[in-house]
Amino acid sequence: TARYFVCNVNWRSDIIDLPIFRRAKLINPFHGLPFKKIGEHQYAYLPVEVGGSRLRKWVRRQLRRWDAYCYPQESWLSVSSEHVGDLYALEFPGRFSRKRCVIAGQPRNDFLVNHKADTAFCAALKDRLAKELGVPADKRWFLYLPTFRYDTDQVYSFVTSKRAAEFSHLLDAVNAIIIEKQHPRVLQRLHVPTEHVGNVYSISEGQGCLLDIQELLLVSDRLITDYSSCFFDFSLMDRPCVHFAYDWETYRDKDTGVYYDLRDVAGGPVCSSEEDVFETLRASDADLLTQRGSRLKELTAGEQGVASQTLWDAVLAVTT
Repeated sequence: TARYFVCNVNWRSDIIDLPIFRRAKLINPFHGLPFKKIGEHQYAYLPVEVGGSRLRKWVRRQLRRWDAYCYPQESWLSVSSEHVGDLYALEFPGRFSRKRCVIAGQPRNDFLVNHKADTAFCAALKDRLAKELGVPADKRWFLYLPTFRYDTDQVYSFVTSKRAAEFSHLLDAVNAIIIEKQHPRVLQRLHVPTEHVGNVYSISEGQGCLLDIQELLLVSDRLITDYSSCFFDFSLMDRPCVHFAYDWETYRDKDTGVYYDLRDVAGGPVCSSEEDVFETLRASDADLLTQRGSRLKELTAGEQGVASQTLWDAVLAVTT
Protein backbone atom coordinates (compact mmCIF):
# COMPACT_ATOMS: atom_id res chain seq x y z
CA THR A 1 0.00 0.00 0.00
CA ALA A 2 3.03 2.32 0.19
CA ARG A 3 3.39 5.17 -2.24
CA TYR A 4 7.16 5.42 -1.78
CA PHE A 5 9.79 2.83 -0.93
CA VAL A 6 13.25 4.01 0.19
CA CYS A 7 15.95 1.34 0.03
CA ASN A 8 19.73 1.61 -0.31
CA VAL A 9 20.42 -2.08 -1.01
CA ASN A 10 19.37 -4.64 -3.60
CA TRP A 11 15.66 -4.68 -2.89
CA ARG A 12 14.74 -8.08 -4.37
CA SER A 13 17.47 -10.15 -2.76
CA ASP A 14 17.49 -8.33 0.58
CA ILE A 15 13.94 -7.08 1.19
CA ILE A 16 11.03 -8.52 -0.75
CA ASP A 17 10.26 -10.70 -3.76
CA LEU A 18 7.00 -9.16 -4.95
CA PRO A 19 6.31 -6.89 -7.94
CA ILE A 20 5.31 -3.91 -5.79
CA PHE A 21 6.79 -1.17 -7.94
CA ARG A 22 3.94 -0.85 -10.39
CA ARG A 23 2.47 1.31 -7.63
CA ALA A 24 5.23 2.36 -5.21
CA LYS A 25 7.98 4.71 -6.31
CA LEU A 26 11.41 3.35 -5.39
CA ILE A 27 13.94 5.87 -4.08
CA ASN A 28 17.28 4.07 -4.05
CA PRO A 29 20.19 6.17 -2.73
CA PHE A 30 22.41 3.06 -2.96
CA HIS A 31 25.12 2.58 -0.34
CA GLY A 32 28.35 3.81 -1.82
CA LEU A 33 29.94 5.43 -4.84
CA PRO A 34 30.98 2.38 -6.89
CA PHE A 35 34.71 1.67 -6.96
CA LYS A 36 34.37 -2.09 -7.35
CA LYS A 37 32.36 -3.52 -10.22
CA ILE A 38 28.58 -3.65 -9.84
CA GLY A 39 25.70 -5.22 -11.76
CA GLU A 40 26.50 -7.65 -14.55
CA HIS A 41 30.13 -6.54 -14.60
CA GLN A 42 30.54 -7.88 -11.07
CA TYR A 43 29.36 -11.39 -11.92
CA ALA A 44 31.89 -11.67 -14.70
CA TYR A 45 34.63 -11.38 -12.07
CA LEU A 46 33.29 -13.59 -9.30
CA PRO A 47 35.23 -16.83 -8.72
CA VAL A 48 33.52 -20.14 -9.45
CA GLU A 49 32.85 -20.94 -5.78
CA VAL A 50 30.94 -17.64 -5.41
CA GLY A 51 29.43 -16.86 -8.79
CA GLY A 52 29.25 -20.40 -10.09
CA SER A 53 30.10 -21.92 -13.42
CA ARG A 54 29.66 -20.24 -16.78
CA LEU A 55 26.23 -21.86 -17.04
CA ARG A 56 25.15 -20.49 -13.67
CA LYS A 57 26.38 -17.03 -14.59
CA TRP A 58 24.47 -17.22 -17.89
CA VAL A 59 21.32 -18.32 -16.03
CA ARG A 60 21.76 -15.43 -13.61
CA ARG A 61 21.92 -12.94 -16.49
CA GLN A 62 18.74 -14.38 -18.04
CA LEU A 63 16.92 -14.18 -14.71
CA ARG A 64 17.91 -10.55 -14.32
CA ARG A 65 16.53 -9.76 -17.77
CA TRP A 66 13.31 -11.55 -16.86
CA ASP A 67 13.17 -9.57 -13.61
CA ALA A 68 13.50 -6.30 -15.50
CA TYR A 69 10.56 -7.32 -17.70
CA CYS A 70 8.31 -8.61 -14.90
CA TYR A 71 9.23 -6.03 -12.25
CA PRO A 72 9.27 -2.63 -13.94
CA GLN A 73 10.66 -0.04 -11.55
CA GLU A 74 10.33 3.69 -11.17
CA SER A 75 13.67 4.17 -9.40
CA TRP A 76 15.08 7.50 -8.31
CA LEU A 77 18.55 8.25 -7.09
CA SER A 78 20.96 11.11 -6.40
CA VAL A 79 24.62 10.70 -7.25
CA SER A 80 27.85 12.63 -6.88
CA SER A 81 28.74 13.18 -10.55
CA GLU A 82 27.50 12.82 -14.12
CA HIS A 83 29.88 9.91 -14.65
CA VAL A 84 28.45 7.95 -11.70
CA GLY A 85 24.90 8.56 -12.97
CA ASP A 86 25.85 7.14 -16.36
CA LEU A 87 27.43 4.15 -14.63
CA TYR A 88 24.27 3.21 -12.72
CA ALA A 89 22.10 3.61 -15.81
CA LEU A 90 24.47 1.36 -17.78
CA GLU A 91 24.84 -1.38 -15.16
CA PHE A 92 21.21 -1.45 -13.96
CA PRO A 93 19.12 -0.56 -17.03
CA GLY A 94 16.03 -2.12 -15.46
CA ARG A 95 16.40 -0.10 -12.27
CA PHE A 96 17.85 3.32 -13.05
CA SER A 97 17.71 5.78 -15.90
CA ARG A 98 19.35 9.17 -16.31
CA LYS A 99 15.98 10.93 -16.41
CA ARG A 100 15.32 9.83 -12.82
CA CYS A 101 18.78 10.74 -11.56
CA VAL A 102 19.82 14.05 -9.97
CA ILE A 103 23.41 15.17 -9.55
CA ALA A 104 23.37 16.44 -5.97
CA GLY A 105 25.49 13.93 -4.07
CA GLN A 106 24.58 10.92 -1.99
CA PRO A 107 21.96 11.72 0.67
CA ARG A 108 23.86 10.18 3.57
CA ASN A 109 26.81 12.50 2.88
CA ASP A 110 24.74 15.61 3.70
CA PHE A 111 25.54 14.78 7.32
CA LEU A 112 29.30 14.93 6.70
CA VAL A 113 29.27 18.04 4.54
CA ASN A 114 27.00 20.02 6.87
CA HIS A 115 28.71 19.10 10.15
CA LYS A 116 32.40 18.81 9.24
CA ALA A 117 33.19 22.34 10.46
CA ASP A 118 30.92 22.25 13.52
CA THR A 119 33.56 21.72 16.23
CA ALA A 120 31.11 21.70 19.15
CA PHE A 121 28.87 19.09 17.49
CA CYS A 122 31.86 16.92 16.57
CA ALA A 123 33.37 17.13 20.08
CA ALA A 124 30.10 16.06 21.73
CA LEU A 125 29.65 13.23 19.22
CA LYS A 126 33.23 12.01 19.75
CA ASP A 127 32.72 11.94 23.52
CA ARG A 128 29.56 9.86 23.12
CA LEU A 129 31.16 7.39 20.72
CA ALA A 130 34.27 7.09 22.91
CA LYS A 131 32.12 5.99 25.83
CA GLU A 132 30.14 3.54 23.68
CA LEU A 133 33.28 1.98 22.18
CA GLY A 134 35.50 2.15 25.26
CA VAL A 135 38.24 4.17 23.55
CA PRO A 136 40.00 7.37 24.66
CA ALA A 137 38.46 10.62 23.44
CA ASP A 138 41.56 12.75 24.03
CA LYS A 139 43.59 11.23 21.19
CA ARG A 140 43.43 11.49 17.42
CA TRP A 141 41.35 8.76 15.82
CA PHE A 142 42.69 6.89 12.79
CA LEU A 143 39.79 4.78 11.51
CA TYR A 144 40.58 1.51 9.70
CA LEU A 145 37.70 0.38 7.45
CA PRO A 146 38.66 -2.43 5.04
CA THR A 147 36.20 -3.98 2.61
CA PHE A 148 35.46 -7.70 2.12
CA ARG A 149 36.87 -9.99 -0.54
CA TYR A 150 35.11 -12.79 -2.38
CA ASP A 151 38.10 -14.95 -3.24
CA THR A 152 40.17 -15.03 -0.04
CA ASP A 153 39.91 -15.27 3.71
CA GLN A 154 43.13 -13.33 4.14
CA VAL A 155 42.10 -9.89 5.40
CA TYR A 156 44.63 -7.66 7.12
CA SER A 157 44.08 -6.68 10.76
CA PHE A 158 46.19 -4.30 12.83
CA VAL A 159 45.19 -6.28 15.92
CA THR A 160 46.68 -9.57 14.68
CA SER A 161 49.67 -8.02 12.92
CA LYS A 162 53.07 -9.23 14.14
CA ARG A 163 54.04 -5.56 14.30
CA ALA A 164 51.08 -4.49 16.45
CA ALA A 165 53.41 -3.41 19.27
CA GLU A 166 55.42 -1.25 16.86
CA PHE A 167 52.26 0.37 15.57
CA SER A 168 51.15 1.05 19.12
CA HIS A 169 54.48 2.68 19.97
CA LEU A 170 54.37 4.91 16.91
CA LEU A 171 50.76 5.88 17.61
CA ASP A 172 51.86 6.99 21.07
CA ALA A 173 54.33 9.35 19.45
CA VAL A 174 51.60 11.03 17.36
CA ASN A 175 48.97 10.96 20.14
CA ALA A 176 46.63 8.72 18.16
CA ILE A 177 44.81 5.40 18.23
CA ILE A 178 43.66 3.11 15.43
CA ILE A 179 40.00 2.08 15.57
CA GLU A 180 39.53 -0.99 13.40
CA LYS A 181 36.10 -1.93 12.06
CA GLN A 182 36.17 -4.97 9.83
CA HIS A 183 33.42 -5.44 7.24
CA PRO A 184 30.40 -7.36 8.66
CA ARG A 185 30.86 -10.14 6.11
CA VAL A 186 34.42 -10.63 7.32
CA LEU A 187 33.37 -10.80 10.97
CA GLN A 188 30.65 -13.32 10.14
CA ARG A 189 33.08 -15.56 8.24
CA LEU A 190 36.36 -15.21 10.12
CA HIS A 191 37.55 -14.97 13.69
CA VAL A 192 39.06 -11.50 14.05
CA PRO A 193 39.82 -10.69 17.71
CA THR A 194 37.63 -7.91 19.06
CA GLU A 195 40.07 -6.55 21.58
CA HIS A 196 42.69 -3.86 21.80
CA VAL A 197 46.44 -4.15 21.63
CA GLY A 198 47.99 -1.02 23.05
CA ASN A 199 46.69 1.83 20.91
CA VAL A 200 44.93 -0.43 18.40
CA TYR A 201 41.24 -1.08 19.11
CA SER A 202 38.90 -3.46 17.28
CA ILE A 203 35.12 -3.03 17.07
CA SER A 204 33.06 -6.18 17.53
CA GLU A 205 30.26 -7.25 15.22
CA GLY A 206 27.71 -6.39 17.93
CA GLN A 207 29.13 -2.89 18.42
CA GLY A 208 29.31 -2.38 14.67
CA CYS A 209 25.62 -3.17 14.23
CA LEU A 210 24.74 -0.28 16.54
CA LEU A 211 27.04 2.26 14.91
CA ASP A 212 26.18 4.87 12.32
CA ILE A 213 29.33 4.73 10.21
CA GLN A 214 28.84 8.32 9.05
CA GLU A 215 29.11 9.44 12.69
CA LEU A 216 32.36 7.53 13.07
CA LEU A 217 33.72 9.03 9.86
CA LEU A 218 32.78 12.54 11.00
CA VAL A 219 34.83 12.40 14.20
CA SER A 220 37.87 10.57 12.80
CA ASP A 221 41.05 12.45 11.92
CA ARG A 222 42.30 10.02 9.30
CA LEU A 223 40.91 7.07 7.39
CA ILE A 224 42.86 3.92 6.57
CA THR A 225 41.15 1.63 4.09
CA ASP A 226 41.89 -0.55 1.12
CA TYR A 227 39.19 -0.33 -1.57
CA SER A 228 36.06 0.47 0.46
CA SER A 229 34.13 3.32 -1.15
CA CYS A 230 33.90 5.04 2.23
CA PHE A 231 37.05 6.91 1.21
CA PHE A 232 34.96 8.94 -1.24
CA ASP A 233 32.73 10.00 1.67
CA PHE A 234 35.67 10.79 3.92
CA SER A 235 37.37 12.92 1.27
CA LEU A 236 34.49 15.43 1.47
CA MET A 237 35.85 16.63 4.81
CA ASP A 238 39.34 17.37 3.41
CA ARG A 239 40.99 14.96 5.81
CA PRO A 240 43.71 12.50 4.78
CA CYS A 241 43.04 8.94 3.75
CA VAL A 242 45.61 6.15 3.45
CA HIS A 243 45.01 3.13 1.20
CA PHE A 244 46.63 -0.07 2.41
CA ALA A 245 46.42 -1.90 -0.92
CA TYR A 246 48.50 -4.95 0.00
CA ASP A 247 46.67 -7.19 -2.51
CA TRP A 248 45.79 -4.66 -5.21
CA GLU A 249 46.60 -6.81 -8.26
CA THR A 250 44.63 -9.77 -6.91
CA TYR A 251 41.64 -7.65 -5.94
CA ARG A 252 41.64 -5.81 -9.28
CA ASP A 253 42.03 -8.88 -11.48
CA LYS A 254 40.44 -11.80 -9.58
CA ASP A 255 37.79 -10.47 -7.21
CA THR A 256 34.88 -8.29 -8.39
CA GLY A 257 37.05 -6.05 -10.56
CA VAL A 258 37.17 -2.25 -10.34
CA TYR A 259 36.14 0.74 -12.44
CA TYR A 260 39.13 2.96 -11.73
CA ASP A 261 42.83 2.71 -11.15
CA LEU A 262 43.18 3.23 -7.41
CA ARG A 263 45.89 5.87 -7.72
CA ASP A 264 43.68 7.98 -10.00
CA VAL A 265 40.88 8.31 -7.42
CA ALA A 266 42.71 7.71 -4.13
CA GLY A 267 42.04 9.83 -1.06
CA GLY A 268 45.75 9.86 -0.24
CA PRO A 269 48.89 7.70 -0.54
CA VAL A 270 48.57 4.09 -1.71
CA CYS A 271 50.63 1.70 0.44
CA SER A 272 51.63 -1.84 -0.48
CA SER A 273 53.40 -2.84 2.76
CA GLU A 274 53.23 -2.29 6.51
CA GLU A 275 56.42 -0.24 6.25
CA ASP A 276 54.63 2.15 3.88
CA VAL A 277 51.83 2.49 6.42
CA PHE A 278 54.38 3.32 9.12
CA GLU A 279 55.60 6.19 6.97
CA THR A 280 52.10 7.61 6.57
CA LEU A 281 51.58 7.55 10.34
CA ARG A 282 54.68 9.69 10.72
CA ALA A 283 53.67 12.10 7.93
CA SER A 284 51.70 15.31 8.41
CA ASP A 285 48.09 15.69 7.30
CA ALA A 286 49.13 18.35 4.79
CA ASP A 287 51.66 16.01 3.18
CA LEU A 288 49.14 13.19 2.88
CA LEU A 289 46.53 15.47 1.29
CA THR A 290 48.94 16.33 -1.54
CA GLN A 291 48.90 12.68 -2.61
CA ARG A 292 45.25 12.49 -3.63
CA GLY A 293 44.23 11.05 -6.98
CA SER A 294 43.66 13.40 -9.90
CA ARG A 295 40.06 12.20 -10.48
CA LEU A 296 38.85 12.25 -6.88
CA LYS A 297 37.19 15.67 -6.97
CA GLU A 298 35.65 14.95 -10.37
CA LEU A 299 33.77 11.95 -8.97
CA THR A 300 32.54 13.80 -5.87
CA ALA A 301 31.85 17.19 -7.45
CA GLY A 302 28.08 17.06 -6.84
CA GLU A 303 28.37 16.72 -3.05
CA GLN A 304 27.08 20.05 -1.68
CA GLY A 305 25.16 18.93 1.42
CA VAL A 306 21.70 19.25 -0.17
CA ALA A 307 21.25 15.81 -1.76
CA SER A 308 18.32 14.68 0.41
CA GLN A 309 16.24 17.79 -0.23
CA THR A 310 17.13 17.97 -3.93
CA LEU A 311 16.21 14.34 -4.55
CA TRP A 312 12.94 14.61 -2.64
CA ASP A 313 11.98 17.77 -4.51
CA ALA A 314 12.66 16.04 -7.83
CA VAL A 315 10.49 13.05 -6.88
CA LEU A 316 7.63 15.22 -5.62
CA ALA A 317 7.70 17.35 -8.76
CA VAL A 318 6.52 14.44 -10.90
CA THR A 319 4.60 12.29 -8.40
CA THR A 320 2.28 14.80 -6.75
